[in-house]
Amino acid sequence: MYQIDVERAKEHELPEATFAQGPAAYRNTSVERIKNFTEAQFHFWTEDEFARDFRKMLTLEQYRDAEMADLYQKCLGVGPVTYMEDLFREMMNQGFWRNSCPKRLALEFYAPFYLLISISDASPGRQEAADLLTAHIENFIMRHAAQ
Repeated sequence: MYQIDVERAKEHELPEATFAQGPAAYRNTSVERIKNFTEAQFHFWTEDEFARDFRKMLTLEQYRDAEMADLYQKCLGVGPVTYMEDLFREMMNQGFWRNSCPKRLALEFYAPFYLLISISDASPGRQEAADLLTAHIENFIMRHAAQ
């Protein structure tokens, strides 16, 4: 799963490693790349059979096994939030985003993504959830992008 994430990050020209491992990569990110990457991740987690099953397995197993709980957080919880926080902080430093709290921005950005993945599991029409995500991202950009 980590390798798939690395490949997808490369494909969308986003940092592949953590900020501590490669801070320079976080300074060369565009808003459009984040949008495209997030939409691709949504489709991956909701449409790819392996990813869907992996995500559902982690959701259940996190309550039975500490190792699975840690993996769940790295893949679907604190890991993505920290990644976005680091991206947003560096993008603020570059003048792409208005100055704000990067952790709050990351939570605001990621929470609908996570919720819409859950909604798509129970909904026959995944496209509506994908459309809502796109609208959320565009709204987020309008509210937080620097003038």
